[in-house]
Formats: sequence, structure tokens, C-alpha cells
Amino acid sequence: MFTAYIDGGNNLNLNELRLALISFILSRQKNRAFAVVVKDLNKSSNSTVEADNIELLKKFAIDASKTVNQSQNINIYRQLAANLVKENKAYSCFCQNKKCTCLKLTQEEIKKRAVDGEKYSIKIKKPDKKIEIKDIITGTISIESFDDFEIIDSKGNPSQIFANGVDAVTTGVSVVIKTLDSLEESFKEAYIHSLLGANTVEFAHLQHINNAPQVKELLQKGYLPDAIINYLLNLGRNFDEIYYLPQAVENFDIIKLANEKLIFSLEAMCKINREHLLKMESKKLSKIFGFADSDIGEVLKIFSKESCTIKELDDKIISLFSAKKCTEEMKKLAEIIKQAPMITDYKEFIEYLEQKCDLSGKTLLVNLAKIVLGNKNIEYLEKMFPYINPYLLEVVKCI
Repeated sequence: MFTAYIDGGNNLNLNELRLALISFILSRQKNRAFAVVVKDLNKSSNSTVEADNIELLKKFAIDASKTVNQSQNINIYRQLAANLVKENKAYSCFCQNKKCTCLKLTQEEIKKRAVDGEKYSIKIKKPDKKIEIKDIITGTISIESFDDFEIIDSKGNPSQIFANGVDAVTTGVSVVIKTLDSLEESFKEAYIHSLLGANTVEFAHLQHINNAPQVKELLQKGYLPDAIINYLLNLGRNFDEIYYLPQAVENFDIIKLANEKLIFSLEAMCKINREHLLKMESKKLSKIFGFADSDIGEVLKIFSKESCTIKELDDKIISLFSAKKCTEEMKKLAEIIKQAPMITDYKEFIEYLEQKCDLSGKTLLVNLAKIVLGNKNIEYLEKMFPYINPYLLEVVKCI
């Protein structure tokens, strides 16, 4: 079993998506099940956000065979914590922000204080030997020890570390993928695994992406899910490599991931997104914008030379089909274009316009660009002409 952890109360961020994506890929490579664990122990968690996050994963073709809500397992966490107390692997703690002496309490004293209504938490005793975990990227790593830590608070709420540790054992997770900044948590979770009798859970620790935006934010700006996947898997590697999820499942090797510092780069994200737009089948690309025409797809690809997102391209295509603010010269030119016969050759079309109006050379081209494109980019005219020619009457509109 492989799993991804998502926050039940906050929007999915790029780090969570990367961990989920890599875990999903490994599950496919190993032909194992894939589960999503929702971290919703906090009562203020938002079910709408949780549903949105799961739907976001599906946009990236990350579809779980099982979803686990930690809020539904609270009684399991409490019972397992109580079992650890019975096995003398954990203890009841009545201390309130002072040096703990609860390990010295007898069972009778603990029962009496509990019966008297005194609040207590449950803590795990610190290990008496170093803790080792197997990291599938860097190999075996260890820590000498750590202090006692709380797994159930005085209100009966399980800690996130304990819930994560229990879930890994009860769902049969084989590899837990986390970021390096949560390494100390990993050692504690590994200790919990061992106390619960499971020693086969492995880890993989990846660098945290600094300055990472929320996934929803990138999608709203018009970045394609395929491009975001490509970007995340290229982090720390060559951004020139363009591929799709099926290819990643075939070739991805987690051991080859660089563990250098990662900083989100909008420039690199933009570059990859542009390449995915250019590689998309033209008719399919046009459908994103409400068309079903490969000619419009080709126009969009020409626009993508200076635009890299769906939103930017949408602005371009809206501008293309919008009425332009025209001078008198432009209005006369527009009327000539509307009355012109069908001419498929660009040079013949320009020659026809020169014969019919008082404009010529660059002056003609600039006015034509303004009427067609809404700007002075005359270099696009010849490239676009074969594709927008059938749409000229819809494109050439003046106000």
C-alpha cells in the first residue's frame, strides 16, 4: 500500500501534490493499492476543502482506491494508546507545564487521580536505544534518542504524529514519503511503528519546495495538470525534458531525485506549460477555448510563443474575435476585407488590399494587424493567415 496525506482544512499545496504524485507513481510501479489519508483531526477542518482537494488530485489522474479520514479513527487511536500504556510502552501524564514525574506513579495512584477527575495525557516513553529508519533514497539513517512525546492530549485528542504512525500500520503502508523538514517526525513515527509491532515501513525524504503556490492557484492561472506534473517531477533535474504521467510511471526513479534546495520557479513552470501547449493536438487545444477546430488550435500555438498559460491565451483569443477601436483608415480597410473574394495566399491577399486602398507597405500591415489582432504585431499576420482566413468576417470588426 502507498499513501498520500492531504490536509482536511487547507487547500492542497504544491508540496503535498508532489508527495502524492510520487507515491502514486510508486504504487503503479509496484502494482500496489494507493490510499489518500485526510488529516482532519482538527475539528475546524472544512469538508468542502477536503472534497476540493480530493477532486484536485483526480485532475492529475491521481485516483485513490481508498480514502481514510483520520477524524473517523479517533477511537482506534485512543484504544491503541491505552494498549501501549498497559504494555508499559506509554504512560499517563498529569503534569501541567512542569517537570514530569509521572513515570514514578504507581497504577493505584494513576487510577485514583483519574477517578478524582484529574485530566491527563498519554505520552510515549523515549527510546532506550537509537532509532533507525530505512530511507529508500539515502539509505539507513538514525537518531540517538528523543524526549518523551505526547500521543493523546488531556482532552482525548490524538496527536498528528501518532495518527500518522497508526495509519501506516493499520493500512499496511510500505513506504511513507515526506519532506526532509519532517525528519524528526519520521523517527517518532518509526518508533510508533515498532511499538505497534510493525518494522517493515520504509521512508523517502524529499526536499521541501520553497515559495510553492497552492495547486488551485496554478490551475486558475491556466497551467495544465500535465505541465504541473512534469514540473514537479523535473525539480532538481533538467527542465527541458517534456513527458506525461504514463511515461513517468514507466521511467521514474525516486533514487535519482536530487536533494538540493528547491525553490519554485514560475519561469520554469511557464516554460514547461508552453511546451505542453505546443505539443497538444491542435483540435484538442481549441476545445479548451470553446472551439473544435484545428485551425484555431494552430492560432493558439502561434500566440503561445509569447503566452504560456490558458488564461493568457484566452485573453488573446477573446481579443482576436472582439471588435477593435478603429480609425477611419482602419474602417475603410475593414470594409475592403469584408468585400474581398476568398484569397488563400497571403501575398496575393496583401496585393489585393494594396490595389483597393490607399495604404501600402508597412503602413498597410500595421493597420491590418490592428484590425485583426488588436495590436501592431505584423510578424504574426503571415503565420496566422492560413488559419484565420476562414474567420476573417468574424475577426475584422470595428467600433
